[in-house]
Amino acid sequence: MPAPALHARRLRRSIPALLALLAFCLGFALLAPGDAGAGIKGKAKSATKSALKAADLEPVRIGCRAIGKKGRDGIRCRWVAAERSGSATLACRGTGELPAKRADLRFKRSRCKRDKGGTNITAGAPDRLAKKGLEATDAFCWGLLGKGFLCRYEARRFGDRTYDCRGLAKLRGKRFKLRRKKCDVNAPATAAQGSVGSALAAGGLKPASIQCRPDTGGFKCGWRALRGSGGWTYHCEGTAKTGAGGPANLGPCNLSAPEKAPLGPPNKSLHFGVNEGWGTMLSEIDRAARLGGDTLRSTLVWASVEHSPGKYYWGHFDKIYSRMLADGHRPLFVIMGAPCWAAANASCKLGEGGHPPAPAHDGKWRQFVGKVAARYPQARGLEIWNEPNLDTFYRGGPNPARYAQLLRLARQGVDSVGSKLPVIFGGLAPFNKARAGQIRHDDFLRKAFQSGAAKYADAIGHHSYSGRRLRDGHTEGLRIQLAELKDVMIDFGVPDKPLWITELGQSTAQKKVGQKEQAKTIARAYKALRKVPGVDALIMHRWRDTKGKGPESGYGLTTKSGKAKKVLCKLAKTRGRSCPK
Repeated sequence: MPAPALHARRLRRSIPALLALLAFCLGFALLAPGDAGAGIKGKAKSATKSALKAADLEPVRIGCRAIGKKGRDGIRCRWVAAERSGSATLACRGTGELPAKRADLRFKRSRCKRDKGGTNITAGAPDRLAKKGLEATDAFCWGLLGKGFLCRYEARRFGDRTYDCRGLAKLRGKRFKLRRKKCDVNAPATAAQGSVGSALAAGGLKPASIQCRPDTGGFKCGWRALRGSGGWTYHCEGTAKTGAGGPANLGPCNLSAPEKAPLGPPNKSLHFGVNEGWGTMLSEIDRAARLGGDTLRSTLVWASVEHSPGKYYWGHFDKIYSRMLADGHRPLFVIMGAPCWAAANASCKLGEGGHPPAPAHDGKWRQFVGKVAARYPQARGLEIWNEPNLDTFYRGGPNPARYAQLLRLARQGVDSVGSKLPVIFGGLAPFNKARAGQIRHDDFLRKAFQSGAAKYADAIGHHSYSGRRLRDGHTEGLRIQLAELKDVMIDFGVPDKPLWITELGQSTAQKKVGQKEQAKTIARAYKALRKVPGVDALIMHRWRDTKGKGPESGYGLTTKSGKAKKVLCKLAKTRGRSCPK
């Protein structure tokens, strides 16, 4: 092949390689200045961020641009950052300039103003952290220019050990998310925690939570524990102090009952029966016996027996007592109502019930109760007064301190004749609020206990009524009432004293309560209350509907004519008995 042709062919083969080399060199020439500019910008941004941190500012946004052509005169950065000022958050702005021929940054702050959103979020941060199981010790939050808020926090976490935690959290909308968290065991606090736990266990308490915080010379710990007694589990709260490595010094335990009475196995020895004025319907006692109970409650009014001092008329109550025993029941007598000659109220009229005796006749009251105990030795017990927290039955207005005196005198009367009959604290009417003529059931019990009543009663009487319907939580309301009484009993050191429910009922004279609703409600309540640990008696109120239009007219298990209501048959079925129609 001729030489010119050979050279031309070789040249054609070299052209692609030459073009590729040219493109590489051109691209390098174009890209190198830009990469250099990017490097300077990165350096300026990093220096600005470091300057913000040194000034205790939290960077929110940093934007940098070149000064002059291709950054020949340096880089200028504009920044937005957050600053903490006491409990407030400030939003600050400024610049950071990195000249081309200088290594140090010219840092300038232009202005700061209050960040209202960040301030509010900082104030609410402890609550949000608490929902995450953290107890905040420090928190600072700032806005992210319309993209939510960021919080830096320090907190404690309590569990089997105590941890010191720190990290970041982000709030956007309603979502509060921990973005970064680091927790380290706080060894001294954990040791204090263990010391308190050992002290609680030694005192018969089961620790539920222990939280120890640094205090002068050691730690101050708050604790919650559980104590079981009589089928109930009580909550116990208190504080403790520990020295450096020393034993825990426990403070007093403030026991409290659960929100509502617990349920356990049914009480197989429960005293069950019906309340009524049995003296006017002796023939119905046999029918009531078919419910399978062992107790019938009836009022024994002092004024009906001792019309005048020293003259007693027992015949009416002798018949009730004998008939009940004959039908396999033992009477629970409710002793109340002084005769007018012994009443505290000078305006007492014959036939009025519920008058308490005057202090001048305390001896006569004590003597009368003793005579009842001696005359009716097979009674189920003696209940002292009916609903003493209501002026309808305690004339002149309820008086817890005076009632405590009457209870003490009644106990002395029973003891004076050598009787072992239980003395029952008068069944309390349940009230949500105190009003003229009435005191809340738990408040009355507390005030009576403050006057010494706790040591004179063998059991605490209560009347289980609720204004609620079944679907509105009727049974739960009754359990709450019992827990409220237990709280008082705990405070006075008698948590295991029995509870006697001496009246349980619901009236068909209430609005929207018919026989079907009454039957379901009472059956449900009966099933629940017989499972409450410590409830030793459950008495229905009442056997027969009465004349009138008020609520009292509709509580009966039978109608005014004696026909069985649905509640009677439902209750009998619940107890495994046939309906006593």
